[in-house]
Amino acid sequence: MKLRAAGLVLLGGITTTAVADNVDVNLRDDALRAGYSMEMNDGLSANFGFLLNDDDKQLDDTMLHAGLLVSGENWSEKGTFDISLGGRVIYAAPDNVDLAALALGGELRFSPVHRLGIGGSAYYAPGITAFMDAEAYSEFGIKVDYQVLPQAFVYVGYRSIEVDIENGPDNVELDEGVHVGVKMLF
Repeated sequence: MKLRAAGLVLLGGITTTAVADNVDVNLRDDALRAGYSMEMNDGLSANFGFLLNDDDKQLDDTMLHAGLLVSGENWSEKGTFDISLGGRVIYAAPDNVDLAALALGGELRFSPVHRLGIGGSAYYAPGITAFMDAEAYSEFGIKVDYQVLPQAFVYVGYRSIEVDIENGPDNVELDEGVHVGVKMLF
């Protein structure tokens, strides 16, 4: 319960581009993920977030994360690419195990036409950067977004988060499924 309360206070999350500070909230039937990202200086942003999962098929718990990303844009004749690279620290304590990891990865958003974006993210922590009861951590997601207002996006996406647990099953899903979300820039 304390972990869930701490997660609600952190309000952090998934960043796709460090254009400005932003709040990102997405949900599905049994899960809620929220995040806050703030630009620290030109191209460097910090993000904080949590995931609440109450799915019977997966481990029920809260996952917290904090990370740093460097970001930038790349223009081409086909559209604009927003690219972020960095890492995040993850902590969760589902079903009497403690999981921690330092995952490296990044996020990409491609905008082929004005207001429409296609994006993806991936983070991975091998055994050397997985701690406590974790042997490895992997997270990936894809999404399609639409810019409704200059500072507001709506999107639909898919996310999968798995952890290898020491002396446990090969892969344990912390979250997997389709979600809808809103991202607000300010």
